[in-house]
Order: sequence, then C-alpha cells, then structure tokens
Amino acid sequence: MTQLGADPHSLDMDKILAWMTKFHAIAEECEVGVENPNYRYLMKRAYMHYLSTLPLYGCSLSEAIYSSEEGPREVIVALNSHHLYLLDSYNWNVVTQALLSDIEGTPCPLIRIF
Repeated sequence: MTQLGADPHSLDMDKILAWMTKFHAIAEECEVGVENPNYRYLMKRAYMHYLSTLPLYGCSLSEAIYSSEEGPREVIVALNSHHLYLLDSYNWNVVTQALLSDIEGTPCPLIRIF
C-alpha cells in the first residue's frame, strides 16, 4: 500500500477489516457465497475504486536527478494525468508535487531524467 502512495499512518486497517466483515455478512445474509463470481467481481471493483483514490494511482514511474538548494539528489518521478510527484528514492516520501495544469508550458531545468 505504501508503494501506491498511501501513508501507513493514515490507513485504518481495523476499519478496512470491519468493512470487509460487513460485506461478507451481507453476502451470507443474501445466501451468496463469497466464492460466487458476482460477489468476487463486486469486491474487486470496490477495491479498485478504493485504489483509484490513492495519490500515486495510475502513475508512470521513472528515476531522475533533482537539483535543489541542498544540492542534487536522486528522486522517483511519478507522473499521472493530473499530477507530477517527485519522491525520495529511499522512502518514497513526497519531495515536491505539482498539478500538471500549473506547469504546462513551463521549462523545467531542475530535473534530468536518465
């Protein structure tokens, strides 16, 4: 989950497990087994919807050198249709981020992609 951009401290695993238990109970109440393909499809769809809310969902990833005031540093460039993220290459913390609409047409000499 952390590699998808979720902060481990913001995940409430107890809440996620409680919701899964509720969904399982609803399936049993409706006499639909959890092995039922329709049930499994709906669970996968709900999970994909949840994943789509994470910041790094759908990002293409690349390595780059970011020139900052502290000097050059290796970063992971994460790019999706709306955002550009520069992530620390060791712990994936966000170094900086920007909406693509804010930087379109702006030259960016601070990043060298290899």
